[in-house]
Amino acid sequence: MENPLLAYLKASDPQIVLKDLLNGWQPSDSHLNTLEEIRTQYRLSDEVLNVLINYVVLTRKCFRNEDAHAIAKFLSRRNVASAEQALAFIRESIAKKKDAN
Repeated sequence: MENPLLAYLKASDPQIVLKDLLNGWQPSDSHLNTLEEIRTQYRLSDEVLNVLINYVVLTRKCFRNEDAHAIAKFLSRRNVASAEQALAFIRESIAKKKDAN
């Protein structure tokens, strides 16, 4: 049985995910432009973009465009194509940071 969060991230539109994580507040035009830039520039699927959004908002308590671009570049260079792969890379990155400290 698939994790409910994973299922949500795989099936939802990135704008909806961002709005949900912002407690129902409409994302700014800047945020929406960033989502579209990431989608086209880094060629990330919506499910990978949703994992990225989830990670940025939950760790930063807001959606920072600079953080989103940096993580998108990281995921794109590693040819991450699924939500599962994105979660694995992010978890691995977090583990490496903890080990370095």
